[in-house]
Amino acid sequence: MPLPPELVPVLQAHREWQERERVTAANVWEDHDLVFAQPNGRPVDPRDDWEEWKTLLKLAGVADARVHDGRHTAGTSRALTSGWFRRSWAIPIYE
Repeated sequence: MPLPPELVPVLQAHREWQERERVTAANVWEDHDLVFAQPNGRPVDPRDDWEEWKTLLKLAGVADARVHDGRHTAGTSRALTSGWFRRSWAIPIYE
């Protein structure tokens, strides 16, 4: 599935911000080659991610859902709006 073109500058800006965090963290930075990380480069704590997700759901006034559900909803929405499903369904999986 292609990356939405409008997301490219957002990810580029995030990378620049993360590079500034790496420089600021100096010798405490742990490089795990992550797109989203803690300010010290370590992986985001799953519990913190879960709590932030629940807060966002409440602020948005939408039904409670798992983080996993959000990923699937976003992926399905992107696939539908990009036409990816139509193209992929046209290709037989088994021949």
